Amino acid sequence: MLQTVTTEQMREIDRLMTEEFGVSLLQTSTIAGLHVAKVTRDYMSGVARDKKVVICAGKGHNGSVGLVVARNLVNWGAKVSVYITSPKEELGPESQQHWYALEKAGVLPLIVTDEVAIETRDADCIVDALLGYGMEGNPRGTVAHIIDHINRSAKKIISIDLPSGLDSTTGVIYAPCVVAKATVALGLPKAGLAKPESKQVMGELFVADIGIPQTLYQKMNIEVGPVFTQDEVLEVKIKVVKVRT
Repeated sequence: MLQTVTTEQMREIDRLMTEEFGVSLLQTSTIAGLHVAKVTRDYMSGVARDKKVVICAGKGHNGSVGLVVARNLVNWGAKVSVYITSPKEELGPESQQHWYALEKAGVLPLIVTDEVAIETRDADCIVDALLGYGMEGNPRGTVAHIIDHINRSAKKIISIDLPSGLDSTTGVIYAPCVVAKATVALGLPKAGLAKPESKQVMGELFVADIGIPQTLYQKMNIEVGPVFTQDEVLEVKIKVVKVRT
């Protein structure tokens, strides 16, 4: 059985990685983006070439991962459009670096405004990279508008870490909330994904290795073990359990 982690535990994991274990968020987002891109490709019959993918990205870490997903899919021949909620100068250093790399790969993210509409009609797949584990309360403003739009599109949606609008600890489904075809949890599933109600919105659940050291989990008394010994991305068909605190 896989352990789950709460929002506070995940914040501590991120802090320890950067401050004590020498693993940067740039590194983990790069690894995560590759694995989410692979899952997205699998949901397009295993072929990225000439497929149309829409990435909807927020300004935080999940948005950063979304930019990496876009870059990988472009390299594999997909036709990718990226819509982001904030301009480049409002993003953190990690996201700005991934934005720069994506531009060099030939894709310029479009900032969502009243004048910039998200085009999903011909999309083979949509990637939800809007909100991460730090979300609190109902999505608002531009993010809420995007969630409503992609849900209405009736396209396959792949959510990064958890569907945007789902509380990562309690499993409360806020309004609006992305209804995903699949969710790719990063590192470990968040506790909210183990709640019965979350099944309404998360779709099939995968967990991806993002390079969190085993010794870090041990420091936090989280029993994980080498769960990725055969593959970097696992489909979770077994029961997940809460971490003891």
